[in-house]
Amino acid sequence: MATVREQVLLAIANAKEGMTTDEVENWLGLSHQTASARVHDLAAAGLITKTKTKRPTRSGGQAFVYVAAKTERVRTNDEKAFKALLGVTVRMLEEFEGPRWKKYAKEVEAIVRAAE
Repeated sequence: MATVREQVLLAIANAKEGMTTDEVENWLGLSHQTASARVHDLAAAGLITKTKTKRPTRSGGQAFVYVAAKTERVRTNDEKAFKALLGVTVRMLEEFEGPRWKKYAKEVEAIVRAAE
């Protein structure tokens, strides 16, 4: 079972146009405090990036949109965050059909095991 942090990262990474904290709350059924804290943690780790784009919230305000960061921008000194990103990558690859994707998932899993 994925941690809340992994769920938030996966939700943002899979959203074609990113997500606001409000959208993360609504999509995952999280409290504002939990969603906000996890989004802040992921941004601080370099796993997601706040864009200049804003979208309306359910309460009528405006919120910044977050997108998944490019892998090369991940701060490698945050080992836990990097392993979470690799774990999310494995789960995403496993959802694709075909042997090529399964091969990629196994390669990433090997990297995760080597890092432990």
